[in-house]
Formats: sequence, C-alpha cells, structure tokens
Amino acid sequence: MNSEISNEEIIGSAIAEVAEIVGSVDESAGSAVEEAAEEGEKVACCHCGEYVDPDRIAGDYRGDPLCQTCYENDFFTCEHCDEIFHVDDMNGVGDAIMCQDCLDEHYYYCDDCSDYVLQDYAVDVNGRWLCQSCADDYYRCDSCGYYVHGGSAYFDDDSNAYCESCWEDRNRAGGIHGHGSKLAPVFHRAGEDAFDNMFFGMELEFEVGAKSRQEIAEEISDPDENDWYLEEDGSLTNGIEVITHPRTFQSWKEFFPVFEENVLRRARNNSCMAHDAGTCGIHIHTSLDAWEGPQLFRLFSLLYNAKNYEEILTITQRKRDRLNRWASLDIRDLGSRKYRILDKRSPFNTRYAALNITRNTLEIRIFNSSLRLDRVQKNIEFVYALYEYTKGKQRVSWKGLKSWICKNRKEVPALYDFMVKRSLIIVKQDLDLPQAA
Repeated sequence: MNSEISNEEIIGSAIAEVAEIVGSVDESAGSAVEEAAEEGEKVACCHCGEYVDPDRIAGDYRGDPLCQTCYENDFFTCEHCDEIFHVDDMNGVGDAIMCQDCLDEHYYYCDDCSDYVLQDYAVDVNGRWLCQSCADDYYRCDSCGYYVHGGSAYFDDDSNAYCESCWEDRNRAGGIHGHGSKLAPVFHRAGEDAFDNMFFGMELEFEVGAKSRQEIAEEISDPDENDWYLEEDGSLTNGIEVITHPRTFQSWKEFFPVFEENVLRRARNNSCMAHDAGTCGIHIHTSLDAWEGPQLFRLFSLLYNAKNYEEILTITQRKRDRLNRWASLDIRDLGSRKYRILDKRSPFNTRYAALNITRNTLEIRIFNSSLRLDRVQKNIEFVYALYEYTKGKQRVSWKGLKSWICKNRKEVPALYDFMVKRSLIIVKQDLDLPQAA
C-alpha cells in the first residue's frame, strides 16, 4: 500500500539538506587541502587558478588555498595578526610588515617625523600624535600650557618656556619687547628745527647686574613708550637694549637730562654694565633721506681711511678686536663700490660694518656702549659733526673734521671735551685757542 509523503516531511528533509550544505561550506580550506592530500589530488590556487600539489599550498587567503608561488610573489603574512594579505595591503613599520587593519588599530602616525609609533608609546601634543623622540623637542608654555617646539620657544632667566604669544604678553607686561619688534617710530623735534629732516635714533645695549631683566625693565621702561622702549638682543648674555625714538639734534640736546635721569642713572644704580661688559655697543641710526649720495661717499671716504683709524678707534672707545668684529672699518677698494654708495645702497654683504645702509637709515655701529651721559652725548655729537661737516663740501679730511669740531665746540661740547682729554685736539694754553692735532 502506497503511503503519501506529507508537506511537513518534505520541508523537514529540505531543511536537513541545507544544514548539511551550510556545514560543509563552513569547513576551512585547510581541511580541503588535507582531504586532497589524503586522496592524492591536486588543489586549485585561489589566486592563479592553477592546480598544485597540496604541499605547495602556502596557506589560506580569505579562507581559500593560496599556492606558494603566488604567496612569494604577491602576498605577505601580517606580523601582528599572522593572517595572509595581498601586498597592496602591506605596510612597513620599522623592520616589521603588517596589514592595514592592524596598523590602524595599534599604531599612530607621528605628525612630525612621519614614522609610525605604537599607540601605547605615542604622546598627545596639542592634539597631535607624536613619537617620544619628537615629543621631547617640545616644551610646555609656562603661561597657557600650550606645547611649543624648542626652536620656537622663548625662555626666561629661570629656563621657563613660553610660546610666542605669551612671551610677547609677558614682555610687554615687564617692559621688554622681543628682538626686532620695530615699534612705529615717534619723531621728535625741537621748536627751532621744525623743518629739519635729519633724525638720530639710538640703540644702547647693557648687561643687567644682580637683579633680573624684568626688575630692571620695571625701573627704566617708558610707560607710554613715546621716547624709548626696551628690547631683547640675542648678542647679549643677559641684557637689555634701549631703543630711542628718532630725534633731531636740537631735540636730543633737550632730551639728554631726561635720558640720564630715567635710564642711565637707574641702570648704573642697579650695577648694570655697558662699557666693560664686552658684549655691548651703541648704534646710532640717521635718516637716510637726509644724506645726499655724494655726501655719503665723502663720509665713507673719511671713515674708511687707514690713516684715520687710530683716532677713530679712540673716539669709539672700543677695543680693536671688537671694532673689527662688530663694526669693521676694513675696506681696501672703496672706489669700486662708489656707485653703490652714491645710489644709497650698502657696499657690503654684511651688516657688521661701521656704516650700514638699511632701507630707511644709515646706521653708525662703531661705538662701545656706556651708561655715562657724557659718553652717550659724545657719540651722538660725533655723528652730528660727521653729518654737518660732510654736507656741501667737495673734499673732506680728518683734520678738516677736527677743525669743524673746534669751531663748533659749543654745539658739540661733550665730543670736544673728550677729544681734548685724549689729545686728539690740542689747545694752545697761551691763547686758549683750540687747534686740530
């Protein structure tokens, strides 16, 4: 008697068959290779499709057999997870190779040196991941906590680091600007020289004593910075540079007592050093527009003359080696550089020359620094004398300059007294008449 098969039995049988198929699909390629080896059959490579002996299978690639040849040519084993990947997914980290997933999961990319670093050893610097070696180059700003690279960091006397913004804020608070701040100039005139276009600005350097730079700055800074301001200078050991705003010569004569009272005397009282420090100088900037080209060449001819060197050295109060290093008067072929000077362009490839032509000024760099008013006044008067003497003349000489100083000794008293005391000008005692030596 024939019995009918129910729908439930058919469905149950189908489900069993599907389960069996699914179980077989879940078997590894390794099992398939083992079975093929037992039966002496070859195995198809998933990459090249060639059938090879089972012992020529290198391993599984995404669950399928991969032959040794394809593995050696186009694949690698990740040293982190031990899985096989195509070379397109290979990454080198030091001497190791790994897949992209392991690289992303366990490593960071150093934003400075571009090397990879294990996440456990990476350092977060301002939201950027760095290796330890690169992170060691950064310093935490003592003010805002931001990390700044050592090459851009600023350090105070106690070796505390600052970012540029906080350093500027701190220095402004302490009265010291960063080097090269170049505040907008404030031009000062006296009543009687309203039409004078020659201005003199001074940079005076000194080293601080027992007190810190900030303490000294609090005593000598100009609150509104209309007359002078303070800057750092990298050539100083632990010093300050006082930069005056440009003034006409007559304005300087009125300003000397103010400068003595508020800057020079206070610096001296705090045991600051200038003349004997060995690192300091006085640079005087003059208005380049006020110099005519031929007058500039006469000035160069006067100062860059070996016959005048010794007396110029005396006036500068610098030691010979210091003058040669920071404000050289050594020039042997002035004639070949004449046209550059006439065009108001520097004839040198360095700013460490006695006369330095900048974009807007002629800088006279020859003087040693000093905290004595008579010495500061002497230097400005000497530059003024150079300007006035060389103006409108066809020929100039050192003796002619000294004659001008003698005739105008009331206009340049500090310079005249200095030259008399140093026997650069001889006074005939019987007639009380000065003469150029």
